[in-house]
Amino acid sequence: MSTYVIAAIRKIIVLGAVIGCLLVTEAEIFAQARSWSSPIQLSPFWMTAAFPDIATDSTGRTHVVWSSADDAFDTIVHTSTSQGETWSEAKDIFAFPHNPGESYVTRPVLSISEQGEVYLGIHGVQDKQYLAQTMYDTADIPRAWHDLQMETSGYHVFPLVAENGKVHVVYTSGSEENMMQRALHLYYMQYDDNRLTWSEPVNVSIATNMGAAKPSILMDKENTLHAVWEEGIDGDRGYVVEPVSIMYSQLLNDGSSWSKPIKIDIEKDGAVTTEGRNPAIGLDVTGKLVLVWWSMPDNQVNFRISKDQGRSWSQPQPIPGVWGVGDSSSTRQDTYSMATDSAGNLHLVMVGRQSLEQSGSHVMHLVWDGSNWLPPEVVATYQDDLPEWPRLSIGLGNQLHLVWHVRSVTRSNDVISTSFQIWYAHRILNSPGIEPATLPESSYVAPQSRTSLAVLPTPTPVSSKLVDVQLDPSKKQRPQGLAFSQSLQTENDEVLLLLIAVLPIAAIVGLAALVVGIRKITT
Repeated sequence: MSTYVIAAIRKIIVLGAVIGCLLVTEAEIFAQARSWSSPIQLSPFWMTAAFPDIATDSTGRTHVVWSSADDAFDTIVHTSTSQGETWSEAKDIFAFPHNPGESYVTRPVLSISEQGEVYLGIHGVQDKQYLAQTMYDTADIPRAWHDLQMETSGYHVFPLVAENGKVHVVYTSGSEENMMQRALHLYYMQYDDNRLTWSEPVNVSIATNMGAAKPSILMDKENTLHAVWEEGIDGDRGYVVEPVSIMYSQLLNDGSSWSKPIKIDIEKDGAVTTEGRNPAIGLDVTGKLVLVWWSMPDNQVNFRISKDQGRSWSQPQPIPGVWGVGDSSSTRQDTYSMATDSAGNLHLVMVGRQSLEQSGSHVMHLVWDGSNWLPPEVVATYQDDLPEWPRLSIGLGNQLHLVWHVRSVTRSNDVISTSFQIWYAHRILNSPGIEPATLPESSYVAPQSRTSLAVLPTPTPVSSKLVDVQLDPSKKQRPQGLAFSQSLQTENDEVLLLLIAVLPIAAIVGLAALVVGIRKITT
């Protein structure tokens, strides 16, 4: 072989090796720099989707539900994954018919037992509230869900399943003692899955003139139940208006009563009156309760700690390095979420900023290790669109799963429109992993189509408030792949794209060198 050809080939090999090394190095840097996966859009492109919730069962399968709607139905959509990469088809599992212009937001909330029982709190049409139940492997089958006959009206429904066949439920509903119209109180009931019965409702919030919204409950290691919520005016639209406070109470006497609610966002220095939103409560490795909320008008994210199961609390302190989203969010429709991993680390997800001057907003992840807050990690960054309602689940001890919705605002001919999409990201922690459980398959058998012409007896109709109408199949045109947000980029993304763009040029240069070498041989 001619020395010219050999030299040209060597140039191509060297050039390819250099580019390959750059790509490998960049891939390694990229993997190290982004501990969270690149966010993916879970909701189909044609669907308006908001207020997601997420839970992981003991087999390791993660379930996501969210609210959607069209001109005829308010729906709940379900999808699931085992590894966070491949997802099942997004299916509507409930569809509540409504009159045109009277759409309601279903606001689904999930809770799953170690035995694979899935419970779903639902805000239905005309403010009817439901608790539905199915098994882990039939959650995407509408007719496999059972209506547990909650028989209440209001807005939020937040279930928490215990391991003794009991399901704890807090919900917001109207009260005869209310002196202010539309002010919903926070109530508690317990569902006994063994006896199929409900306990009598208990008024948790008590205050007659104020409403409650965004409740959350937590069971500690001593099986004491703790509740937090926003208290303010109204409540029947999923939020309360100013003045807003963060309230806390705990369950007493095995569910027959709750402690008198206390105000968590106390005044600072007795001079500045503060207001709080987005409460979240968690349990750390030492057994302490940690309560986090967004404080205004200082736009700080504060926390308090209780070492005695909520009987007393530390003074409020700001979490270092994070702030709220300030005036960029006036929707009042955000929340924070917390969960504890297998090592006892407490994880917080929120939407906020890393400085008061920051113009955009981050979806952020923070960790409380029992004594300190570690520096925040940025999961996603948005400049114009507004992320909200992050919800967190930890599967198999060390797998973080995070969902949120994004309000995409567009302006055309001075008309502002808003669309919602559901986004997801995940990461693996250094905490110990837990082996996935092997659960028995559900005994549910899907109805088979009847091909016989024989006359069959008509079954007695059974009334059910949970309507399983399917959406128009023509709307279910799923895109070929899950779209990546064009706004979620880092410097590593740009370098990697640049290197990929250089590849074709490098190939052309190498080919040209080879041609020149061959021509020299022939001449």
